[in-house]
Amino acid sequence: MVTGTEGETEGAKAPAAAVKGFDAKKPICVYVCDNDDSDEQKKLETLTFKAEKVGLAMKAFRTVRMDSAQVAGDPLLADAGKESPRLLLINPLDAKVTVLEKSKLSASAVFNALESVSDKFYVQKLEKTVKSHLDMLTEQDQLANKEKQLNESQARAGEKDDAKAKKETAEIKDEIAAVRKELSELAKKQGDLWKMTPKAKADAA
Repeated sequence: MVTGTEGETEGAKAPAAAVKGFDAKKPICVYVCDNDDSDEQKKLETLTFKAEKVGLAMKAFRTVRMDSAQVAGDPLLADAGKESPRLLLINPLDAKVTVLEKSKLSASAVFNALESVSDKFYVQKLEKTVKSHLDMLTEQDQLANKEKQLNESQARAGEKDDAKAKKETAEIKDEIAAVRKELSELAKKQGDLWKMTPKAKADAA
């Protein structure tokens, strides 16, 4: 979930370096973990991170994965919690660190914490942004199902060799093209949705 995402940084001093000068483009989520086989980590990765709202909310953050030794060596994070796994949310505007560990790692608790940090950093509200994306996903599913049905209708019409069938095939082809255009436009809207504006940038303007 967190590893390999955009802006991933390696090294113990990565988060402090990212916050230095308060010029980070996104708030930061540090995923602290040491044992990939622990029940706690498996629960976090299979339940919390897989929750739709949490997965989408993470788009508003720059994510970093570190182990406890790396965190202990970071001046900003050294005293931020002690459990593994845990999440550390950093607001670059004030370098405040929110610690999520133990019972605070449920999907609802993590989303609420992400929302709190995000809403302090961005002009846009995270809950509204996530809801808009979920609505788009529903619309995407509907369009994908429609395209599937049209493809099946096109295949059936193609089995016939008469003027009526050819006309029907041409009409279905146009409908499929229209659906694919809608899907393409929807994908662009999803991308634009997460081009959120930091409050510091808005204030400067």
